Amino acid sequence: MYLNIKSDSVFVADSHYNERKGQFLIFLKKLKSEEIKTSQLFLMGDMFDFISGESRYFIKRNQELIDIINELSKRVEIIYLEGNHDYNMKVLFPDVLVVKRENQPLCAKYKDKSVQISHGDIFTPWHYDLYCKIIRNHPLLVFLNMIDFGYFISKKYIIRL
Repeated sequence: MYLNIKSDSVFVADSHYNERKGQFLIFLKKLKSEEIKTSQLFLMGDMFDFISGESRYFIKRNQELIDIINELSKRVEIIYLEGNHDYNMKVLFPDVLVVKRENQPLCAKYKDKSVQISHGDIFTPWHYDLYCKIIRNHPLLVFLNMIDFGYFISKKYIIRL
């Protein structure tokens, strides 16, 4: 698949948003108010400290950002390249072109040049690829979510972030 990169595109990577690092939320609000204007937004992965389409706790913690991205996607073309801290995102962003890690790099054109873009963690040893396949496994994540009573697993994870 080839995508045309527009001349007013904005690229953002590795914001690792959380309550202590709020710059990504500020940026999204400026896009929403059109203080910053673009017709195409590339979110290059790891926009959140952690989130997956199955993680109720982290979805709840990041709902404001999810809502703004979905609202923006009605008027801005958004391409989200999943990183190693955010995956299985299509369910959260139905109107966003979500590119899974295994489908990166994304082939694109800018003017007369062909380019390939990715989050960057695709150039890793085989054992990291195996690890990614395990932690991104939808049935496993659904199961972990089911046993995460009172979010005790999720809260333990957030302490390490």
